[in-house]
Parts: sequence; structure tokens; C-alpha cells
Amino acid sequence: MRIQIARLSPATWIVLAFLLSRLSYYAAGIEFDARPLQFYVQFLDPELLRARLLESLFYLHTQPPGFNLFLGIVLKLFPSSYDAAFQVLYFAMGLGIGQMLYRLMHRLGVRRRIACGLTVLFTVSPAAILYETHLTYEYPILFLMCAAALSLVEWTRARRPWLLAAFQGSLLALVLIRGTYQPIYYLAICAALAFAFRGHRRTIALSAALPLALILALCGKNWILFGAFGTGSWPGFQAAIMTTYQLSDAHRESMQKRGLLSPLASVPPIMPLSDYEPHVKRHTPRGIPALDEAVKSTGAVNPNHLSFLEVQKIHLADARATVREHPRALAKSLSTAWFTYFLPATDFPFFDHNRPRIAALDRAFNVVFHGQMLDASDRKKVRQAPWWQLPFYTGTFLLLGLPALWIWALWRLVTGFRNGDIWLSRAFPIAFLLFNIAFVTAVSNLASCFENNRYRFSLDAFHFVLIGLLLTWIADRRGFALSRVATRPQAEATVLPQPMSTH
Repeated sequence: MRIQIARLSPATWIVLAFLLSRLSYYAAGIEFDARPLQFYVQFLDPELLRARLLESLFYLHTQPPGFNLFLGIVLKLFPSSYDAAFQVLYFAMGLGIGQMLYRLMHRLGVRRRIACGLTVLFTVSPAAILYETHLTYEYPILFLMCAAALSLVEWTRARRPWLLAAFQGSLLALVLIRGTYQPIYYLAICAALAFAFRGHRRTIALSAALPLALILALCGKNWILFGAFGTGSWPGFQAAIMTTYQLSDAHRESMQKRGLLSPLASVPPIMPLSDYEPHVKRHTPRGIPALDEAVKSTGAVNPNHLSFLEVQKIHLADARATVREHPRALAKSLSTAWFTYFLPATDFPFFDHNRPRIAALDRAFNVVFHGQMLDASDRKKVRQAPWWQLPFYTGTFLLLGLPALWIWALWRLVTGFRNGDIWLSRAFPIAFLLFNIAFVTAVSNLASCFENNRYRFSLDAFHFVLIGLLLTWIADRRGFALSRVATRPQAEATVLPQPMSTH
């Protein structure tokens, strides 16, 4: 029995650890939380998703349609048991994330035991289970990030067209799910891929054509119907939150008296239309519920109502005036954004259903692995704390470690590629990880100042890959590559390939 257990593969260990952890979490009372379907502003009315899915998706302007399409399909297939269906799907994503993360590390040269241990730590962590049991974007985005990175690594080794299609399909799905990933994101990655692998430009261009056409069609539709070229119309609200709503009451009233701010500057974002109607005229109904309903069937505000397009324009004008008159308001929100970004991923207010059930484990995990010395669950207490205490409320290991880890990985990538220690088949995927970390971090902290640690969670798997590379480099003092021959794809090798290292 001992011999058989010892011979279990790392992939099997990861599955066993995942299943045992889920049994333990479920025994502790963790349940799938489908409440966001009822009140999250990002989601269309559930009744419209069931009855008028395609029409509602076509007229959705606040954000890309991908996640609402996913919600609608599940609601149609499982109208009375959708919460169980979502739980099964998210559970399957969790299994897939574990397998892809391990294989990604191994392909990039991380030792097997290190890759297995880090993957187990990630998949059994409180953050993983809380996002796995909460109906929001982060877990699907994490799954797609891992799928994109792994398919890219495999394509650089084997050059099979279906792997390239899987990579670009994963990028397309990211663009269609969250507004962070605009067309420039997809274009930049495809352009870099074509530049790096010049001998495969035709294949790259052909496989990128259809996803790019779909992305541009979505942007064009929004431009024609709503006058906004992009995948969504959230910039107005985001700009207001980062600028106008950071003003003190005195500054806001002063600017309003001078005519620099509109009366809407006193109205919090995404409130019922009745709060805006003294200043914004309600649009004439068009017979399209997704655009006409002021309130969803659940009682939540419908920000996809046409009148909110006018509200967004006013918010943008107010934001520009605020930046010109009081740039400190933007500086204040940016400092809050970066502070929130380095909080543990579980420190999220909407985890009120499941997080208390594993509070002791979560707190211990945040102290040991994140270095969060002071609990930040009470945000009011944090806001009243003296400035010198603030670093202890965030994850000090995250605050210091993540930037240092990114800089080290970039240094090793540049020096290793220049010295011939890292072949292009590994260099480009590692650059892809670093680019995504930098891009998502920058965009998230420029556009939001409240839930930034939630946005970082989808990058934490890539941080674990970088940690694996660092530990392997420390262990063997040879950098990322296992051997020059082993890391070269067959298309680049000039000698017979040798077996992969077994560590």
C-alpha cells in the first residue's frame, strides 16, 4: 500500500487534495452562493435571461455579453435547479484549474514536487473555495487565464494549429466576459506573438481573424446603437467613483455653485432612476425590456436602462472637471486602490455568507501566507486607523513580495534569454504571464478603488507560477531552463531531443 501511494502521480495528488478539501469545506457549512444573480448590477434581469436571452444580450451596453450568456444558458437548461448547476460547473472549473496550473508550472521548468506543492496550496486555500462558491466573474476568468497560458506553452512546443486556436479562443472569451480586456489587449498579444514567431505569422493571422472580427463587431454594434465604441459603457461610473465621489461635501458644493459640477455629482453611483430624473429625462420606451426596465424583476436597479447612457456622459464631464480642479481626489482614490489591491483575496464584503464559516482558517491563512497582521474586515475601523498602521492591515507579504517577484522574473527573463539559458518557447509564455499581471493590475487600479483584491485573484495563479520558478532557480541555480535541448520545441531543435528532467 505504501509503495502504491508513493507512486501516485502529482496530478493524482492534486485531485485527491482538491476532493478532500472540498469535503472538509462542505462539512464546515460552505454552500454555493447564487445570490449575486439577484442583485449584482453586472447581471441582466434573470427573467430576461430565461425568456428573452438573445435580444437582451444584443441590447446589453453596460459590459460585454459573455458572462450573461453563460448565466442565461444555465438558467434556460436548469430553471429550477440553477444553483446546483452553477455549483457543479464551478467545481469542474476548480478541478481544471488545478490540473492546468500544475502542467503550466511543469512545462515552464518548475520542479515536479514544487509545482505539485504550490498547486495544492493554491487549490485548497480559503480564497479558492470562496470564489469557487460565489457566482461572479473571478473563477471563470482564472480558468481562462490558465487555459490561455497553458495552450500558449503547448503551442510554442508543438506548433499545432488547434493549440493556437485554443489560446486565441481563451483570449476572446476574456474580452467577451470583462471590460478590462478591451480590443487593444487582444491586438497587443497577437501582434507580439506574430513578432516573436515570425515564421508562423500567416498561421497566427488566420487564427486571429475570426476572434478579432467578433470583438470588432461587438464594439461596432455598441457604437451604432449607443454611441460608445468599446465592449461596455461603464467608464462614466468608474470615472465618477475615482474622482467626483472622492471630493468632500464642501468641495463638491463649491464646484456645483460655480457651475463646474452637475447636480448629479451629489447622487451616489447606480442609484434608482428616480434619483436622477430631476436632471436626466427618462427615455421613451422602445419595447425592449433590457433597455426599458428601470428596475429588474428582483427589485435591483437596471443600469442597462437607456437613460443611464446620459447619466454616464454627465459623470464623465464631472470627472474631468474634478481632475482639473482637485487632482488630489484622484490621488486619494489611487492610494485606496493600491491598498485594497494588496489585501488578501478573501477580504471581500460580499463573502458574508460563507467566509464566517471558515473564519478561523481564513484568518490563520492570511496571517501565515499573506502577512496580514491586523484584520481588515471592519473597513470603518481601517479608515479611522493612523497611517502607520495601514500596512499591517493589508497583506504585508503581498505588498512587498508581489512587486519584488515580478521584477525578479522580468530580470531573469531578460538576462536568461540574452544569455541563451531560456529559449523562446519558454520566454514568450513567461512574458505573457508578466504582461497579464502588469496589464490587469494597472487597469484595475486606475478604474476602481473598492474591490481590487478581487480583481487580483484571477492573477494569483500566475503569481504562484512565478514563485515556483523562483524556488526552482534557488534549488538548482540554473534559472528557468532545465536544459537547452529539453526546452526547445521540436521545430527549433537541431539535435535529437533528450528526456525531460524528472524534478
